[in-house]
Amino acid sequence: MASGREIPVAETFDDELEEGSSDELDEYGYGHQVTKPIVNFWDDEDRGFYPETVPRSCQDTFCLLIYVVAAAVFVAICYVGINHNLVAQRVWVARDYRFQQCGIGDNVGQPYLFFCLDSYFEKAYLMDEKQVNTKYPICVEKCPDSWAGTMSCYVGNNTFQLVKTYQTRPIQGICEPTKGTAGNAIFRSIMDYYFEHRFLYGIAMLLARSWVLVVSIGVSALFLAIAYVIIVARYAKQIIWTGLFAIILLPFGVSMHMFYCHKTGTCGPAFEPGGAEVLSWCLLAMSLLLLYCICSASSEIEKAIICMSWFGKCVSTVGSLKCAPFLRAVSEVVVVAFHTYMLFCIWSKPPDDSLKDKDSPLEKLMDLLGSWGCSVVVVLMLMWHIGIVQQVNNIALIYAVQTWFFQGGMSSHGGPGPSIARGYWVAIRYHLGSCLFAGLVTKLVAPVRFPLKVLTGVMRWESNPVGFLLRICFGWVEDCFYDNCEGLSSHSLYDVVLQANSWCDAVKHSTAIVNEEGGVGHILEGATWIFELAGIATFALVSYNVAQLVLNQDAYYSDPMSEGFIALPFLTSGMCLLAGVLCSYPFMDMFRLVSDCILYCRTVEKQRTRLPTQNRDLDPALAGGCTDELASVFQRLLCMDGRQRGPR
Repeated sequence: MASGREIPVAETFDDELEEGSSDELDEYGYGHQVTKPIVNFWDDEDRGFYPETVPRSCQDTFCLLIYVVAAAVFVAICYVGINHNLVAQRVWVARDYRFQQCGIGDNVGQPYLFFCLDSYFEKAYLMDEKQVNTKYPICVEKCPDSWAGTMSCYVGNNTFQLVKTYQTRPIQGICEPTKGTAGNAIFRSIMDYYFEHRFLYGIAMLLARSWVLVVSIGVSALFLAIAYVIIVARYAKQIIWTGLFAIILLPFGVSMHMFYCHKTGTCGPAFEPGGAEVLSWCLLAMSLLLLYCICSASSEIEKAIICMSWFGKCVSTVGSLKCAPFLRAVSEVVVVAFHTYMLFCIWSKPPDDSLKDKDSPLEKLMDLLGSWGCSVVVVLMLMWHIGIVQQVNNIALIYAVQTWFFQGGMSSHGGPGPSIARGYWVAIRYHLGSCLFAGLVTKLVAPVRFPLKVLTGVMRWESNPVGFLLRICFGWVEDCFYDNCEGLSSHSLYDVVLQANSWCDAVKHSTAIVNEEGGVGHILEGATWIFELAGIATFALVSYNVAQLVLNQDAYYSDPMSEGFIALPFLTSGMCLLAGVLCSYPFMDMFRLVSDCILYCRTVEKQRTRLPTQNRDLDPALAGGCTDELASVFQRLLCMDGRQRGPR
């Protein structure tokens, strides 16, 4: 076979891991760069090249035209929003009950917003018992600084009434009270008013006071996420098996407790006579079923753990990989911030303002779409731009990982690995159209693909009676998923980089490769997904609780006399939660992407080094723990180019 590579002689999965790739290495630890393609006897769609040698050309260029049209509409909305008095009438400027800005127009010389006391609570003795009239805020020349004065306040029906004032001071254009406990009725009434009637203004107020805390938690999440993925990669075996045994012992322990309380009669009135015993047997059966399923898949679990250990080796060798999630996180934050700013611009337009009398076509377009139509365009472009950022970063990362693997990275004497900068160049120079295409389609189909993937994952578990029954009743759903949705994921990018295919061709071909990975691939995907979900949940929980701790303990945020006082700390904590998740998710996703990509490369390499006289069964190293029946099922899975999986 014209591959210039030796056929691997290792017989077990662990031995191959130690001996590494079958590449012939030069004196610098790199594999030989061959220009002649390798003949793959088992996959006639394999071009036989490597990421650094495959002939590339621009792919999916038609999507560039679609993006240009969509971007033109988006840019037009941005232009009008920024340059036609929408930003000048910004949402964080205080406005009275007529939506007139304080300090200009009818309110010249009255730059501060004041909430008058409600006449019903005006005579209340304690500050915390008083309430304000949030329906009719007014603009004033200066904020009242005593309890002895009076103010002419609007009470409705073109009627003004003299109402007593309370001690305030100006903060960000608002007269805020200087007495009372944190979170008293007046503070909460003012904040509730803005979140009910001026939502974007309320958000702007919170960001103006707490942006330092939000940014600090986001930056901390960036660095802590690196430590998280490294710990998971190093101690994956201990973590996985501990978690699996905990899953088994939890229903077992509950069932034993239920047996005991049923015998002693201490279960309480919540259970009818005999109900506790039935529940105990059900939980015990569940525990035994979980034990059987985990034991039957123990071989695949061990191999999936080994696959996860490849992540640490790859990242430690290719140092530039650590920059990929950081660049992705920064890019996503910038994209989200800009599109959020555009939403501020769109919704800052007063209700009675109109662009119908304008002559510019751009202004007529925005008036035609309206605020809701423009917002829909901005949100859709936000999803698309997030998808584009993710696909460009994924292709760059995949290029570096695949080049590292095929240059002998798995061997103990492999080279230092490529720079991810080359991956970004390849992504933008040759595969920008594919990034645009994949970034749009994957975001649109995600709400449909995820539940189908969960359902087909259960049906694929043949040893589970529930999965067996679901396959009998809903087998057509599995066929539909593999025909249309399986390849609409990051797996397709593995083929885009390795084969330089268009995205549609990569979707079809990558599905066949992923199916040949067999049970190891599915267990690896499940394990990395669990760690990814656990990591996101951990950072969300920690970010929220740390923010709550700071907001409640730091006098700058908790003291009503402070300029940074926040009356509704749970909303600021929610912003910190979002910042922590947004900054940590790229690192969680890199853990999954690198592990899956290396397994994909191993599967392709096994195909290329398998002689036509050899049995086409799954690699013994990968299928050693599978039954013959399960191996044959995965071997004949449906390819998205129309080849049949055969009878089950």
